[in-house]
Amino acid sequence: MQTQTWEIGTIVWLLVTGYWLLVTGYWLLVTGDSLPPESQDRYARGVERIIVDLPREWLSVADVCEYMGVSAYVVTRLLRSEQLPAVKMGREWRVARGDFEDWLNAQRLASALRTNTR
Repeated sequence: MQTQTWEIGTIVWLLVTGYWLLVTGYWLLVTGDSLPPESQDRYARGVERIIVDLPREWLSVADVCEYMGVSAYVVTRLLRSEQLPAVKMGREWRVARGDFEDWLNAQRLASALRTNTR
C-alpha cells in the first residue's frame, strides 16, 4: 500500500514541477524578466530566440499555418483553447506578431527544459 502512495506522490510531484517550469518559462519570456542563471545557461546552450520576420504586425491563421507548416485545424485548435494569444474579429482570427514570437519561443524553451532535465 505504501509503494502505491509513493508512486502517486511522485507522479503528482512530476506533473506539478513540469507545469511550474512551463508557466515560469512562458512568464519570463513574456515579461522580459531575466531568467535564473541555470535557465540562462540552458537557454544559451540549446535554444536561440526565434524572430518571426513577417512584414505584417497582425498575422492571419493562414500566415501562421504557412510559417509553421501546419494545417489550419492545428492553428485554430490552439486559438480556441487560448494556448496561442489572439483576437477574434467577427469570424477571423488575428495573432499579433510579437505574441506569436513569444509563444513560439516559450514552446521551444519548455521543450529544451524538458529535454535537459531527462
